[in-house]
Amino acid sequence: MWANTFDARLLEWRDLREQAKNLDLKEALIAIDKWWQQAPLTSHYLHMDEYENWPDPWDLLADNTFCDLAKCLGIVYTIVLLSRDDLEKITIIETPDFFVVEINNEHILNYYPNEIVNKKDLELKIVRSLDSHYLNIN
Repeated sequence: MWANTFDARLLEWRDLREQAKNLDLKEALIAIDKWWQQAPLTSHYLHMDEYENWPDPWDLLADNTFCDLAKCLGIVYTIVLLSRDDLEKITIIETPDFFVVEINNEHILNYYPNEIVNKKDLELKIVRSLDSHYLNIN
């Protein structure tokens, strides 16, 4: 269940990151996706064209407003802040109907809840993408 207060969300998010550091990559990614899938979904919050104005990780948790793109952003922030050596490339991908996160040009998150999908098993029509290096993660 998604925590009702910012302080509780922040503590759970910290615990998630600590746990994910000690798991193998696939288990870590599943745990991260599973946690973010609990976030309450709204119809619109962020837009790909405005990535320079997106909230930082802590503001995203404080705002507690999660469209499909905001959930992907939360997933990306969580993964980037792990600083793991096995995480080389992290990208948010927009398709005509939804957003997903691509990890290392191989794994797709936010396609099916609580699962990692192998990119080669999908035929994603990519509208545009954004590499995590463009995000303001302090």
